[in-house]
Amino acid sequence: METAGPVIRPAGISDASAIAAVQVAAWRAAYTTLMDPAYLAGFTHHASTRRWREILAAGHPDSRVLVVVEDGAVTGFSAVGRPHDAVPTGVGQLYAINVHPDRWGAGLGTQLLTQSQHPRSSGPG
Repeated sequence: METAGPVIRPAGISDASAIAAVQVAAWRAAYTTLMDPAYLAGFTHHASTRRWREILAAGHPDSRVLVVVEDGAVTGFSAVGRPHDAVPTGVGQLYAINVHPDRWGAGLGTQLLTQSQHPRSSGPG
């Protein structure tokens, strides 16, 4: 049986743990030579889940978090919103984009980036 391709949708609070798992795995794989190993070791799933629950529960109208789902599992995410700096109207900021290391090279980051640039769609996020 053929599986459906990746689906990108707005994240909900129930995605917080899966987003955290992707973020921790991606950071530990990507930043091993760039960041202090003690910091990365302290970057835990528990703490990241708590932070993502806070972010998603806040539901800021000027930001959104998207997840990419494959075969029922979150394998990547992006977070976009209003820039922290003064910029022209209509310009946004990519706060984060992470894909699980097992899925690097599959084009998911490109798909997330493309969808992150689209105007906000209806639904939670």
